[in-house]
Parts: sequence; C-alpha cells; structure tokens
Amino acid sequence: DDRAMHDLVWRLLCSIEGRAEVIVNGRPHIAEACSIGVHLPYRDAEQFTGHARSVSIHSQEEAQTIEQKTIDMVLIGTIFPTSCKPDVVPLGLAGASSVLYSLANPGSAGVPPASSTCKVAYAVGGILPSHIPQLIDAGFYCVAVRSGILSDPQPDVAAGRYCPILCAGERCAQYASSCTVWRGNSIIVYDRICPKT
Repeated sequence: DDRAMHDLVWRLLCSIEGRAEVIVNGRPHIAEACSIGVHLPYRDAEQFTGHARSVSIHSQEEAQTIEQKTIDMVLIGTIFPTSCKPDVVPLGLAGASSVLYSLANPGSAGVPPASSTCKVAYAVGGILPSHIPQLIDAGFYCVAVRSGILSDPQPDVAAGRYCPILCAGERCAQYASSCTVWRGNSIIVYDRICPKT
C-alpha cells in the first residue's frame, strides 16, 4: 500500500544518508512526496506530464516517442530471458542495439553503429556478468541488474562479479560504480561511465 511504501522510502533515505539515489517505481505521488525520482513503464510515461527520472522502453517506436519527454535515464529491454518477466519475448542484442540507436538518433532508421554516444541508456533484462562485453560492444554504457544479484544467496558477492567486468575495457578512462536501489522492483544498478568524446 502507499503508506507502507512512503514509510519504506523515508527509512531508506534516512539510512543511506545521501550515499545513493533512491527512485520509486511507478508511484509518482510517492516520489513527489519524498522529493525523489520516479521510474515509469513506457505506457505510463506517455501520459505523465511531470519529470520522470527514468522510463522503460522496448522498441524503436517507443525510443522515438520518448525523446519528446523530460527523462534522465532510459532502461532498454528486456534483452535476455529473465525470471523477472518470464512471459516477455527478449529483444536480444540486435534488437536492443537498434532501440539504443533510435534513442541516440531521433528520426533515424537502419543498422546501429558499433558503439553509441548515448550514455543515459541502461541495458536491462537477464543481464549476467558474461553479457557485459557483448553489451559494451553493442553500445551500452550502463546495465541494470535485478535477478542476477538478488536471486543469489550472497547478493553482495554476486554484485561484486559485475564491477570488474564493467570497469575493464580500453575505451574507458574513468569508472564509477554506484548502487542505486529502486524500491518496488529492487533493481540494483551499476554504472560504467566513459569519457566524453
């Protein structure tokens, strides 16, 4: 219920004392009351008139439409099969790369380049440490991980498996690893921040 979520967000904000960002999933009224960001699925973002911190998209058409909105981050997926959304047909690397290309190049169509300059897009859905090199080659700079970490009996150890891979690569001069907890979906996000070109 909303009251319980509101209380949970406040407890979390107090406990982390600004060390991480909290974004609430799908409840803009709670995000506003707690002065935090909100994550929305695409279908809700279409009608939303406020500022969404992040939005999930799943197609090139959604990428083109979402460009009109004030959004800081976009989650592109589901890329690989995941227990979180067992009924969803994954985009696969090629499909996700096409969505990323459409997001980075509004009004375009065609085959995406080897890498993208879009640094606000997160790859999401069934992400394992072994997928990271492929996602980097597809143009992604960031990943969002849920089941790969939270389904492990030792989530802290599982999270640690992502960081060395995210932080390895000749194209990166600077790295940042942050842990952002998205209450509602409990997504743990690791960022790989690359230098501006």
